Amino acid sequence: MGQTLDQTGDNYFNDLINRSLIQPIDIAYDGMARACRIHDMVLDLIMSLCTEQNFVTIVDGQVYKCSTNKIRRLSLLSGFLENDVLQNIMNKCAHVRSLIRFRVVDKEAPHLPIFHSLRVLVLRCTCDLGNQHIKYIGSSLQLKYLEIGCPSITELPNRIGDLQYLQTLDIHGRKIGKLPPTIGNLKILVRLLVDFHIELPDEIGDLQALHMLSHAYSYDSLKFWEQLRRLTNLRVLLIRLHDSNELDYHGIGKYQQALESSLTVLGKCGLQSLEIDSNDYSTNKLMDLLCYNAPFLRKLCNQSYISRLPHGMQSLVNLAHLDIRITRIKHEDLCILGAIPTLLYAMLTSLEAPTERLSIGRQQFYNLREFIFRSYGEGGLRMVTEQEAMPKVRSLHLSFRAKETESKIGFEFRFVHLANLEHLRATIDCYMATRSRVEAAEAAIRNTASIHPGHPALQIERCREYKTVEDENAKEMRLQDDIIYKEVVRQEHARKHKCCEDLLPY
Repeated sequence: MGQTLDQTGDNYFNDLINRSLIQPIDIAYDGMARACRIHDMVLDLIMSLCTEQNFVTIVDGQVYKCSTNKIRRLSLLSGFLENDVLQNIMNKCAHVRSLIRFRVVDKEAPHLPIFHSLRVLVLRCTCDLGNQHIKYIGSSLQLKYLEIGCPSITELPNRIGDLQYLQTLDIHGRKIGKLPPTIGNLKILVRLLVDFHIELPDEIGDLQALHMLSHAYSYDSLKFWEQLRRLTNLRVLLIRLHDSNELDYHGIGKYQQALESSLTVLGKCGLQSLEIDSNDYSTNKLMDLLCYNAPFLRKLCNQSYISRLPHGMQSLVNLAHLDIRITRIKHEDLCILGAIPTLLYAMLTSLEAPTERLSIGRQQFYNLREFIFRSYGEGGLRMVTEQEAMPKVRSLHLSFRAKETESKIGFEFRFVHLANLEHLRATIDCYMATRSRVEAAEAAIRNTASIHPGHPALQIERCREYKTVEDENAKEMRLQDDIIYKEVVRQEHARKHKCCEDLLPY
């Protein structure tokens, strides 16, 4: 079985690291580097090779100079080239294979001509470029990668469906409402990336080679959601669900049925990453369905609050990345999630503050590297870890509100058993909390960090601190001080008045 393009790219990247040609940085929880550094000598080598390959890069403030009449790869990182200079450059690009054009600011810039040899095109701009500037894109029949990010472009040309070699299509622009139905002709398209508001056509089901789809959204088409099930090669899916007020009573049932049916098929066919974007659409049933029909799932993000955590979550034995929101997280939920052996990253969000002490037991979250817990409800937070819990976690982030409620829940944190903890971060929401309450929360965090044998790096942030309120005791003392001050002023005024009377001759 052949490798995917992503796997091939990862192999090249790792090979460069192993040869010490690049240095990995920004290492994530899964051990993968998100960026790299290049030594000056390696950069000089790259620039030399680029010159040999007729690779031309122009940045702001740089005078255009090019000795060759055949530019193979062109990167325009300047938005301030004169149009005649830009036209001169374009005239030398008849055989260009890649064109990256950033920060175009002049709406009178020359239109993109027909590039018969073009494989890669990246077009980003900030000005009012019109649809006419991209009308010939469908004639660049060799295109494999196309990215367009212009705020004023409103639609793509229908001839985009002629790009039979296109493998990646990345479209982002606030005025583009819907992609043309001709994208269904892109038979070897592997990645389709669009902004969350851009609707996709019903022909989405014809993209049989698709591996990555983000975002999947259609405002009023039931057929679109039914067509999703045809994408059996899909591995990464980000979907935007309707808000409940967008569907009538009869429509929501059919919509739900089509969505659940498609996700069941995709889950069984090898879906590895699923992100659900929703404001108020209930996803309780979807979560139950995924637990038993998506055995290959490695990443699951659900931005919709669920009322309960399915017990079947333990059956997701390949899950490594979890981002989930629950109305109120309970101790039982931590026990369920803690039993998933492959989990490396967990972000848990509770809409309401937990009313019980959350204890993470022995051997739970055994392979976890990063843990984020967020509580948006009023009240305190009590979280402790037992010995041998989270033994490999390196980063821990707690976010909670400090405001006290009638339950009088305080703050308790104990992470002394997290032997590999390197970073401890706390975000305290001060909205409508007393200053003493905020200070008590911060003191509890500082105390748990100070007694940790590994002395993890500590970061504490206070948000909405300007919204703190006065303590009752502090308020009473301030009122008493005001009364005393006014009495002193009155007495001083009376004394001065009496002195003035004594000086009068009568």
